[in-house]
Amino acid sequence: MNLKLHVTKDNGRERYYIRDNSKSSLIRFAVIDLDISRKYPINFVCVLPKNINPKIKMQTHFQMKFKEESLELAKNLLKRALKKEKDEDKILEIKKRLKILSPKLKMAKCNRCGEDFSPRKFGYSIQKTCNDCWSKL
Repeated sequence: MNLKLHVTKDNGRERYYIRDNSKSSLIRFAVIDLDISRKYPINFVCVLPKNINPKIKMQTHFQMKFKEESLELAKNLLKRALKKEKDEDKILEIKKRLKILSPKLKMAKCNRCGEDFSPRKFGYSIQKTCNDCWSKL
């Protein structure tokens, strides 16, 4: 399969927001296979989802089709599309999707030993000491 990301921008929604004076547009991401055909509607495979989570039971068509490699494939398709796009709105949406797909782990320093650890949230407060120091108390 020779996969590519087809990004379309729909400005047809502007007519509904005349009163708000806001220019909203809908950007759609479609995964296409260039081995089938060169024209868009014929070579459509599936829609690229915003978030890919293998832990949920209800998987998207994209996840069912590409299984374990779906996350890496989505990142690669978005990176290739980012290099070729020239429209600013499309570029911003691609960057948002890439940020959603590759979250950074939040790290904190322990108040006692000074080592980095990933904190947990307890209601409105955040863990201040690492698990090792907490177990010594």
